[in-house]
Amino acid sequence: MPYRNRGHKARGRVTRSERNHGKEAQNGSRGEHPGRAPSETAERRPRDLHSGVDDQSASPRLLVASTSSRAPEPERAVEASDRSKSNKVLQTAEIRANRPMTLSVEDSDSSSSDTNYSDSSACYLAQPPSPYDGKPDQRVFDDWVFGVKNWASLRKLSRMEVMCSFPALITGDARWCYQMYVSPTLRTKKWKPKDVFEVLQKHCFPHDHKIRLYEQLKAVKQGNRKVSWYAEEIVFLASHLPPVSKEFLAIVFYTGLNANVRSLLAFDGIEPDNIDFETLVQHAENCGSRVQRAAYEAKRRNMRS
Repeated sequence: MPYRNRGHKARGRVTRSERNHGKEAQNGSRGEHPGRAPSETAERRPRDLHSGVDDQSASPRLLVASTSSRAPEPERAVEASDRSKSNKVLQTAEIRANRPMTLSVEDSDSSSSDTNYSDSSACYLAQPPSPYDGKPDQRVFDDWVFGVKNWASLRKLSRMEVMCSFPALITGDARWCYQMYVSPTLRTKKWKPKDVFEVLQKHCFPHDHKIRLYEQLKAVKQGNRKVSWYAEEIVFLASHLPPVSKEFLAIVFYTGLNANVRSLLAFDGIEPDNIDFETLVQHAENCGSRVQRAAYEAKRRNMRS
């Protein structure tokens, strides 16, 4: 009998514990648990019976991290980003204020990111000069020679390419000269553009062209031109003649000056015999400015009177 009573009590204890465990499970599924505060039990998510993980479909709960790794609040993060952006804007403004003003790519003439034209664009924009018709004018011929050299340099043409391009660059008497003297010996003789220019000038200009230039140099006058323009014409004529001494150029220049400028030079004690050509031109330019100033003041006085 005692044995039976002990077994009965044991069975009753087990049944009672099982009953308590069932109640705790029911309370846990309802969000209630003994020994916890109502707020904690209300915020607790139900667990999955199989995995034991909180159900994610329930109402979300904010996770509070520790103070050492606490994330910034949303409003504070926005303020920090705004401050960083404003600092960057201020730094950019200061840099632009201290930087010298430069032209954009469309306004500037640069070849890299700040340049306007590259080598290919320069070659594309290079146009050949107008054809030379053989007119015996030294200025026209010099302008055409300069245009041919500049065009060939920009296009980066070889010697043979320039020689083969001459028929398109000349016309009239000049083209006939090229066909007669240059084209037949183009493959047997090593022609250069400089040689072609000499042949054309020798054929198109008269035989006494140098003598005419010399006579024109001695007869040149200043007239209504500036002193600098008058001096440039003398230098141009002398450059196409055999070497001329600077003393001779100074005498020619002094002789062709206007009377007012010559009188001022004589008043200052400047004569072409004791001064070189470049210094004489500088003094003549100063005297020409004085003459123009005096003429302007006289004109103003006449208008007032």
